[in-house]
Amino acid sequence: MVERTNWNVAKCTESFDSCEEALSYMSSHSFDGMILEREDGTFTAVCPTYPDGFYPDAKIIKKVSYSESHSESQDNCCPEPNQDVKINF
Repeated sequence: MVERTNWNVAKCTESFDSCEEALSYMSSHSFDGMILEREDGTFTAVCPTYPDGFYPDAKIIKKVSYSESHSESQDNCCPEPNQDVKINF
């Protein structure tokens, strides 16, 4: 069952061909959120209010958050699935 929230699919999702592209998009806009892997092989960047289960085929593979200082490298932008990613700028 999908939880009701103020989540707006038109404003809170963007699809990509790779995890790296999704992470780059989120980074360039300083967006917090998650990257979902879809059954069709695409990746979807979603905002933090994404209601788990909205996309039944999606698996959350990354949680992304941003802070003021930059101290981590982005070279390994998509580590092993189910690991949270914190990017500092």
